[in-house]
Parts: sequence; C-alpha cells; structure tokens
Amino acid sequence: HVALINVGASTINMNILKGGVSAFTRDSSVGSNLHTEALQREFNLSYEDAERLKKGEALEKVTPDEAQPVIINASEEIISEIKRSIDFFRGGSPSANIKEIILSGGCALIRGFPELLSERTGIEVRKAEPFRNIRIPKKFDLLGLEEIAPMLSVAVGLAIRRPGDR
Repeated sequence: HVALINVGASTINMNILKGGVSAFTRDSSVGSNLHTEALQREFNLSYEDAERLKKGEALEKVTPDEAQPVIINASEEIISEIKRSIDFFRGGSPSANIKEIILSGGCALIRGFPELLSERTGIEVRKAEPFRNIRIPKKFDLLGLEEIAPMLSVAVGLAIRRPGDR
C-alpha cells in the first residue's frame, strides 16, 4: 500500500492505493492554516508575515529557527489527523501495511514536516514529484518549479487525465 497525502491550507486529502487502485479515501478539514494561525498568535504577526515565516523566510523580529518549535507543535495536530486515518484503514485489515507516504501540498514544503510525519507514523515519507515524467521546456524556471512542485501535484494530476480515467 502507498498513501497519497495532500496537505493544503485548509484540508487533508488522503488516498491509499493497493496495486495502483484506490483502497481508501478520506478528507479532513485540517490543514497548514494551523501553522499560520499558531505563528500569528505566538509572535503577533500578520497573516502575510506568518505565511512567509512558515515558508522559512526570516522576518525582522522572528527567525525561522525561533519559529520551528511553534511549527512543530502545530504539525502535531495535522499528523494526529493523518495517523487517525491510517489507523482506521489498518483496523480494517491486518495485511494493510502502508510502505510509503507520498506527500504533496504546501505542507510538504514546511521545514521538518515530512521528517516529523515519517517519525510519528513509522512510514517512509517522500515529497511528491509531479514533474518527474514530464518534459519541461528549458525556458521555464526549473529551479522555481522544483521548489513548489509538491503544491502542484493535484493540478498536474488533473491535467494529465484522459477520458475514461477514474
């Protein structure tokens, strides 16, 4: 089994595949806004500044290192939600072993989140690479695209669909 987990600003979309076929799906209304809100509260920041800090940018009054404990704390709630879904899925079948999580969405870009998710779930986590099998013209900013690639996974997936796909 492979778990595809998309953690966006306000939702988690989870799809567990068995042999490439969907075996379990679950959506949750928890997302990376928890990080933003926690940073806003802790450091008395605007939404925009909290978003910049969440992405690892240093602010005048707060460094990314100072923000890290707040981000980790907010991550715990998101990870708990993911773990509940995994545990629910596993409860249905003793052979329901998930060997890998492919993480997409903005949360995949938050420093330390993929590693923390792996540690808490005991499952290897890797960031989604939606452009891996797509030829991209050299005139595009390849480094910029690579940086935000996990956020584009859903869009790329929808773009490559064909009539009859499920």
